[in-house]
Amino acid sequence: MDDLELMLTPEEQEWAFALEEAIYRGRPDVNVNQGGGLSLSRTRSTINNSNAIVAATTAPATTQLYGKPSDFEIAAHALRAKGNTSKGLKRLQRMKIFKDAYNIPDFDLDNGSNRNDPIKPILKLMKKFLTGYPQFLQKIGIDKFGRVAVQLQLDGLRWSQPPPFNHTETERFQAFYYLLHATQPTLESIRRGTVWIGDIQNITERPSAALFRGGRMLLRDSYPIKVQDVPVVDCPPRFSKVYATTYPFFSSHFVSKFVRVTPDVLRAHFPPELLSDRLRGINNTKKGRIINRRRARYKTDNSIARKRNVDVSDIDVVSSNGDDYDNKWENLDDDDEKDANGINDRNNGIKNGGVGDQEINESEELLMRIERLLRMRFKTERSFRVI
Repeated sequence: MDDLELMLTPEEQEWAFALEEAIYRGRPDVNVNQGGGLSLSRTRSTINNSNAIVAATTAPATTQLYGKPSDFEIAAHALRAKGNTSKGLKRLQRMKIFKDAYNIPDFDLDNGSNRNDPIKPILKLMKKFLTGYPQFLQKIGIDKFGRVAVQLQLDGLRWSQPPPFNHTETERFQAFYYLLHATQPTLESIRRGTVWIGDIQNITERPSAALFRGGRMLLRDSYPIKVQDVPVVDCPPRFSKVYATTYPFFSSHFVSKFVRVTPDVLRAHFPPELLSDRLRGINNTKKGRIINRRRARYKTDNSIARKRNVDVSDIDVVSSNGDDYDNKWENLDDDDEKDANGINDRNNGIKNGGVGDQEINESEELLMRIERLLRMRFKTERSFRVI
C-alpha cells in the first residue's frame, strides 16, 4: 500500500488529533459541545509516542462511552465530522451502542487472532448473509472515479419480514456493518466517498420494526460514511406512504443524494460490471443466459491470462471506455497480502461453482470482492496512526 494512502493532510490530522485527545485524555479544558474542532493548548511534539494515548483507553469511562476505536476509525469519524469534535464524539458514542447491541467487537491490534487471519469468521458471516439474502447485494466494485460502488435490490433484504429461518437480526446487522467496512478500505476511499445504486422494485411496505431500529442506528446515527451518489430505480414517489415511512431509515446526508433515474441512465454512467442483469436490460431468457455465460467466460479467461493472479483480478476497475486504471489502490493490487491457502480455496470454489468449467458464479464473485476489500481494510487498520 502506498504510504501516501496512510497520510492525513495537516488539517485532517488536526481534526483527528483533536478527536483522539477528546476521547482518550478527557481534558477538562476541552469543551466538546462546541463545534468546529478543538483549539489545542499543546503541540503533538509533546507526546512521546502513541503508547501514551493507547494507555488511556483503559479508563472505564472512556471504554464505556466509546469502546476502543482504532486510529483509522478515529480518522474516519474526524473526516466525516469535518473537524466538528462534538459531532465526532456523538457518532462514536452511538457506534458503541450499536456494537454492543449486535455483539460486534472493536478492532484490537493486541488480539492474537488479528495477527493471524481476523477476517475468516467475518467471511463466514458474509457468505451466510449472501446465501440468506441472495438477491439483496447485486454488485460491488469501483467506478470510473475510484469510488467503491454497491448495487442493492432492497426487496431482496426481506425488507418488511424477519430474517430467514437460519439467520438472526444480529447476524444481519453484523453483515451490514462489515459491508460498510468494505466500502471504506483506505483513507483515500473515505475521502472519495461511496456510491449506492438502489433498485427499489417491489417495495410497497415499510421496513420491519427490527430492521428500522438497527438500520437507523447504523446508517443514520453512527457509521461515518461519506455518500457521493445514490441513483435509485423505481423509487417511491416523494409524497407516498412508503417514502414517508422509509426515508427516516437513512440519514439526511444519504437522502440528499437520492436521484431518481432509469436503467438507461445507469447504463450510460456505470460499466456493466456494476449493474445487475435487470438494470442492464438482460432478462432471464435463453438468450440472456447465453450472454451471461459468455461474459463470465470472458472475464475468467482474461483473469487467467493475467498470470492466474486471483488476488489482483478480484475486482476489475473499468473506466467508461474500458481501460484499466493505473493506480494501485484502484486495481486493488496488494502483492504482500497473497495467501496460498486463500488462493487455493478460491480456485476450488471456481472449479466447483457449477456454472461451467472455470466460470465463477455471482455469489462466489461477490464474496471474493468483499474479501479483497476487507483484507485491505484490516491492513489499513494495522498500519494507520493518527500521529
